[in-house]
Amino acid sequence: MASHREMGSFEECSPQKANNHQILACMWVFTYKFDKVGYLLKVKARLVVRGDQQRKGAVENTYASTLAGKSFRTLITIAARFDMELIQYDVVNAFVHTNIPYDVFMKMPDGYTKKGRILRLRKALYGLRESPLLWQKDFTTTLKNLGCEPVPHEPCCWIKDGVIIFFYVDDIVVAFKKGSRQKAEALMASIKQRYALQGGEDLQWFLGVAIVRDRANRTVYLSQADYINKLDRFLDGTRGSCSTPMSNVELLPYEGKASREEITNYQQITGSILYAAVFTRPDVAFAVSRLARFNLNPGPKHLTAADRAIRYLLSTSNYALKLGGGDTFETWTDASFADNTVDRRSLQAYVTKLFGGAIGWRANK
Repeated sequence: MASHREMGSFEECSPQKANNHQILACMWVFTYKFDKVGYLLKVKARLVVRGDQQRKGAVENTYASTLAGKSFRTLITIAARFDMELIQYDVVNAFVHTNIPYDVFMKMPDGYTKKGRILRLRKALYGLRESPLLWQKDFTTTLKNLGCEPVPHEPCCWIKDGVIIFFYVDDIVVAFKKGSRQKAEALMASIKQRYALQGGEDLQWFLGVAIVRDRANRTVYLSQADYINKLDRFLDGTRGSCSTPMSNVELLPYEGKASREEITNYQQITGSILYAAVFTRPDVAFAVSRLARFNLNPGPKHLTAADRAIRYLLSTSNYALKLGGGDTFETWTDASFADNTVDRRSLQAYVTKLFGGAIGWRANK
């Protein structure tokens, strides 16, 4: 708790000062931090506000933009094609750099309680619904003040003098050509005057995606092998391999009624497959799109189909998405003709390739 106090995250006050404001609960979240090969680095305790208790309508806007998967792949592809440097940084306690422009009150955390005392937040602690938005506004304002300009239609990507900065919440990547290293270092030095940053090494991991570069051939490989190998926790039955993510048998609506537990489990499975499909695995995009149609009432056949998709991913977990290595821009598209027997709707899909690698795709009804 000392680190939060040092940054002026809150101040003690009496409950009377809250007046008619809601007083939120808080909790400690304990986590283990591991390095990229799985060795324990440290244990960590974070004080989190119970933002789930905030009254509806208490905050009008909480939406914060995040870097789209296709934008991430496009930027990585550009960096590979033009042999740009990719340096990664992490903002330490990002949210607590941001001031809260109104009063928010919180109970004293366990281990630090005082009778008749509460806390008034001065900084946007983790867990507060508006914290991600407040952090994004603060960080982008800093970038703007430093002379950076946003890339059109991508609020999480900014550029200045050939130096590109893109970020996902508090994970920041800086891309630049070798000749612009001094400009990049000067820009990051200015950012460090405002925020505490860690890192500064070559990009190897981003949002659980491993980045492997072949600079001689100007290609990059994106892999989610570590993430995919953890999906075996969803398998209760057969663990055999599959050569395709889905059979050619059409999935139809379940005529029975799934239990709440079955629905929750099925949604967790489809959500986990979707995360792989969104970032590095276009080969399961159609399968997860079809599986997700039955999220509200899955039956035994849907669970079996979801099992198959998981087993396919596990048997191909060493697959990686190759970006770069070419000079073309291509878009491929196709559609079926009323092949859904329930409503005779069609299926459509497309894939966009930049410099030889797939940067965007979609398969949907």
